[in-house]
Amino acid sequence: GIIFGNLIMLFVSRIIDGFTGGNISVALSAIADISKSRAKPRNFGLVGAAYGAGLIIGPLLGGFLSDSSIVSWFNHATPFLFAALLTFIDMLLLIKIFPETLKRKIKSKVSLLAGFRNIKKAFRMAKLRVMFYVVFLIMLGFTFFTYFLPVFLIEKFHYSELSIGFLLAYMGFWIVFTQGFILKWVSRKYSARQILSVSLIALVVSLIFLVIPKRPIMLYFIGPLLSIFTGLALPSYNAIISDLGRKDSQGEILGINQSMQSLAQAIPPIIAGFVVAFHPNLPTLLAAASTFLAWLIFSFFFKNNNKEKFHKV
Repeated sequence: GIIFGNLIMLFVSRIIDGFTGGNISVALSAIADISKSRAKPRNFGLVGAAYGAGLIIGPLLGGFLSDSSIVSWFNHATPFLFAALLTFIDMLLLIKIFPETLKRKIKSKVSLLAGFRNIKKAFRMAKLRVMFYVVFLIMLGFTFFTYFLPVFLIEKFHYSELSIGFLLAYMGFWIVFTQGFILKWVSRKYSARQILSVSLIALVVSLIFLVIPKRPIMLYFIGPLLSIFTGLALPSYNAIISDLGRKDSQGEILGINQSMQSLAQAIPPIIAGFVVAFHPNLPTLLAAASTFLAWLIFSFFFKNNNKEKFHKV
């Protein structure tokens, strides 16, 4: 769409990207296949760290590749062409180097309704139903916070685009550090359930702290807290979801998990104007409320005494 300068092609390309977005679930299921239960938070955290590093490096590299003053033929399309090249190289590496992680091959017919059947089945199982509610609320809060953070910074602290970029990069660094190093140490001492329970309530407190200060310098002290507890929470709930599925159904259960996250991410942009119109603090407080509700449901309704595991339909 960028290359052809056509708005319709841009929408078509985004639709195609959405259909192929399941590769995240496939990657996580491969990690789950080769990880023991205790190691899953750490290994999922490494995936998150790599993703976070991309979010830090990507915008910087994109700015470089789109600047024609650096190289004459660089333009707004160059970053997309570079991303396409990286994706192609990644595909070749997967084909040539990465081995199949599923030990027992399963043959099944491709069906457009299989995903809906899996979701229906998952919500009939008590533990999965509770965890998917928790995941939805966590991601809803996370999206409220991340989508509206630039608005909050501009309205309350009069941040410039450059100042916003620096703060986001700083917070991104702490997420990468948490998922690459801190989580590795924490997961050796505590279970994914313990990590998630503590990190969620700590994240609620950190979000409330964010709206209190009147001096922007304080954000550089609160930002790491938000990043650390976010970096602990996200891999932990992925690990818990993974443990609720059988070995041969990691793709399905993590795919449903990804669908719940995508649904949560779709809601905040729809109500964006109404939320910001009331007060710039409101999105952050909604994020805290959603995260607190996720913590309540997880703490009081998630029971780990049922041996039933989700399996392929």
